[in-house]
Amino acid sequence: MQTSVPTCEYAIANVNSGPGTKVDQNYARQITAARASGLKVLGYVHTSYGSRNVSLVQEEVNQWKSFYNPLDGIFYDEVSNNCATVTYYTGIKNYAKDIVGGTVIVNPGTTVPECMNNTGDIIVNFESSAASYANWKPAGWEHNFPPQKFWHIIHTASSGSMSSLVAEAKSRNAGNVYVTDKGLPNPYNALPSYWTSEVALVKQEK
Repeated sequence: MQTSVPTCEYAIANVNSGPGTKVDQNYARQITAARASGLKVLGYVHTSYGSRNVSLVQEEVNQWKSFYNPLDGIFYDEVSNNCATVTYYTGIKNYAKDIVGGTVIVNPGTTVPECMNNTGDIIVNFESSAASYANWKPAGWEHNFPPQKFWHIIHTASSGSMSSLVAEAKSRNAGNVYVTDKGLPNPYNALPSYWTSEVALVKQEK
C-alpha cells in the first residue's frame, strides 16, 4: 500500500476496534512507516450508530493521540444516517479536530440525507458487496459537492468487475474508491489480489 502513494491517500489504523488499551509497537512502527511514505493514517473509533456514550468516543480519540501521535485524523465507524444524530456527530467531529487534527472520515456505509453533510470531511456513503452496488444509487444531493467528499468501499468484487466498478463509482460522484475481491467476514485483512492494477486504474481515472 505504501508504494501506492499518492493515488492511495488514506490508511485506517485499527488495533482492536479502536486504539486498544496500550501502545502496540507493531502498530506504532507500521504507522510511522506509512506516514513516512506519504499515507495519511487515521485512527479507528466506532460510534454504535450514535448510541455510544460521547465520553467513551472522546476517550478513544484521546488514546489515539496519546498512543500513536502524530496521526492524520480519525475514522468514525458505525455511523448513523439519521438526521436526529447530526448534533452528536458534529460534536465528535469537532472534538477529533481539536485533539488530533487532520481529516475526519465518517462511515455510515449507506445512503445519507444531506443533513449529514457536515458530520465529516469525507463520508463513506457505500460499504457493501459488488452485488449490492449494482442496485444502489446515491440520494442525489451528493452531485452538488466535490467528489472528494465521498468514498465508496466495494467488497467481494471479481477481478473482471473491478474496472467497471471504479468507473461506476466515479459516475456516482465518489472521488475516493476502494474495490476488493476479499469478502465477509473481513474484507480488509489483506489487499485485493488486483491491487496494483486497481491503483493504476484509479490514477488514470483521476
